[in-house]
Amino acid sequence: MREQEFQKENNNLLSSSNLANESLFAHVREEIMKAPLSPASNRTAISIKDIGQIAEMSLPGAWGPSQEKNGFGATGSYKEFAPGGVPDVHLGFFYRGRQISSESGDSFNRVLKGSPHQLSKDELDALSPMLRGMNQAELFDLKSASTGDINGKRVLLLSGTNLASGLETQTIFIEADREGRVVQEIEYQAAQDKFQIFQSDVQKAVRSIVWK
Repeated sequence: MREQEFQKENNNLLSSSNLANESLFAHVREEIMKAPLSPASNRTAISIKDIGQIAEMSLPGAWGPSQEKNGFGATGSYKEFAPGGVPDVHLGFFYRGRQISSESGDSFNRVLKGSPHQLSKDELDALSPMLRGMNQAELFDLKSASTGDINGKRVLLLSGTNLASGLETQTIFIEADREGRVVQEIEYQAAQDKFQIFQSDVQKAVRSIVWK
């Protein structure tokens, strides 16, 4: 189960201490509208409320809570949504349940305070404990790592391929406190042949976010 994968990656990386698209930042509305419609795109939107720093956001109506168990450990959380009847496509909301180190938090805070930019190798190395292996070439084919704004909030976006599952991945890292130590994640994953089909759904959902 993906919750177990999150926990395994999280435990390994916290103890040890570029992605396929930047479209959540770079694509303009016209490009979104030209994207192929997913089977979920013509359904009435559903509202998702009160997940971490997210007060509210909308997903197409054919998306719903995954059949997999929500929740992650004693204090963490993992909630997953997917388009009905479509395997290997999901949008997850993850909080690891504990703060990252003050050193890693300072690095994350510093990266977000700078102007929107592509991250350097040094910056990625400094963030390694919170990236769950995404900066490790043997685990993840990292194609892009950059900062940008989503509805007025500066975030970090990584895109690439999870080598264990083969799924194309876009992960948004959100600072949930003022020190960079509480990190929330939004992660879209899909098989290669489905990634672009459902990407416009995810783009629109992310752009609908109302932050707390």
